[in-house]
Amino acid sequence: MSNVHSKNFYEILGIERGADARTVKKAYFTLVRRYPPETAPKEFQKIREAYEVLSNDDSRRDYDSVGFNTNDGETSSRLADAMAAMDGGRFSDARLILAALVKEQPSLAFARDLLGLTWLRDKMYPNAMAVFSGLVKEHPDNGAYVLHLGYSQHAQQLFAEAEASFRAAAQRSREDVRPLTALADCLMDQRKWDEALQALDAAINLDGAVDFRDFALFTRKLEAEAGRNNPAGLKAVLEALKAIYPPDEAGRRFVANRLAALAAPLFAQKRPDEANLLMREAAALDPRRATGQMPTSFTLEIDSLPETSKQWLAAERTRPSPMKMVGSPRAGAIAALVLLVPLIALILWGAFDGRRPLSPGELAAFGASVLVLLLCATWAVLRLIDVARSPYHRYTTVHPFYLLQVDLDTVTAWPLTNLHDVRLTHHYTNGAYSTTNVHLVFAKRTFNTSIHGKEKAVAWADQLLAARRRMLEAMHSGLSEERNPGARSGASSSLRGRWPPSPRCSRWC
Repeated sequence: MSNVHSKNFYEILGIERGADARTVKKAYFTLVRRYPPETAPKEFQKIREAYEVLSNDDSRRDYDSVGFNTNDGETSSRLADAMAAMDGGRFSDARLILAALVKEQPSLAFARDLLGLTWLRDKMYPNAMAVFSGLVKEHPDNGAYVLHLGYSQHAQQLFAEAEASFRAAAQRSREDVRPLTALADCLMDQRKWDEALQALDAAINLDGAVDFRDFALFTRKLEAEAGRNNPAGLKAVLEALKAIYPPDEAGRRFVANRLAALAAPLFAQKRPDEANLLMREAAALDPRRATGQMPTSFTLEIDSLPETSKQWLAAERTRPSPMKMVGSPRAGAIAALVLLVPLIALILWGAFDGRRPLSPGELAAFGASVLVLLLCATWAVLRLIDVARSPYHRYTTVHPFYLLQVDLDTVTAWPLTNLHDVRLTHHYTNGAYSTTNVHLVFAKRTFNTSIHGKEKAVAWADQLLAARRRMLEAMHSGLSEERNPGARSGASSSLRGRWPPSPRCSRWC
């Protein structure tokens, strides 16, 4: 029986020490079905490492000679300590143990490979490449060592060398999907989209079955189709993907989150139609997302929001923030009253000053004019009453997901995913600076405002773009579960995580 938490590779795969190659492979594929990389990455990594060693004759012979061998208890113990440190992410600690062990026993290729992996996962790629180059020179038929060499080359953008290594690893390990996947990633980083798609199709069909184990490969196909700006290809991959959707709710929600994460780069590239195609498919899988369409903007009555949202909006009104622009909701009403009251008095005085009697038509005109002006005055008074009662007043601020315009009892949200352009125009009067006009383009609509102060306007625009970048980073990393815009959380979310500089290169970690 398998024990994925064991440090013993045989116990991880749940096989006997004398198991043949066919049994090793069968155990591996059985466990991968139970622990796919998308939903159980840690378990999958341990299963993959065990299979990688035990499926290769040289690595297995090396492992059997020292790995957890009761006749060499010290070496086994040190290897176990090193692997435990690697499992805990303490690669420098593992490296100290392995370096000492390799110095004492330089023939331990298994330990040298682990040493190279510690360099690789600490992003010390030249050191890793030196270790793997030596291993490949001594064991040219070992596909795992060639694959690891390709990883270290790809991470340094040595694309030609990495591509050659991945192709060689695929030839040596014909039943291993990882060399083909790594090759596709390398080709995509070189914008060789057609070749990448061919490698991904080969990987998907490698075991003769297309199922949910291939989900990560399908997501790469989506990236490739998006990369070559092919909406028709994107739709075709989505249609093919539907055939392997998991039946359970948790699995479908996971797929929905991944599709929403893939939409983030498309929003960043100002391609909202393709991004929203992925968002709509995510919504079909997870009903909590409603339509999944990311609108250009939407307006809501504040009273219709959850209580936490209303509290956040009320608190934001008085919270100091360089991203907030406060408006004056009373200004229009007061100006209207200042103008309307004398105007009404003037009309009444003109109508009844007694110089001459008014005709019925003139009386009707005066009456209509006074009625209209009284209605306007009534609106102004009611507006002032609403301002006095409202805990929100009027302001514009930046939420982690939206640019928000609050106006007494309504809030208009502009999703930052749709922010395509920011333009600042400084205005001068008689040679003296007066104000800066801020022109924002959200997909097909525009938002305009004015800010007094050049430096303030530039800083505000920079921070707005930074907020958009953080939002897309979090969305791409899956840290921001995109919900239907109607489910607007009022709390300002803490957006953790960073967009990896080379997300494809990091997938083997």
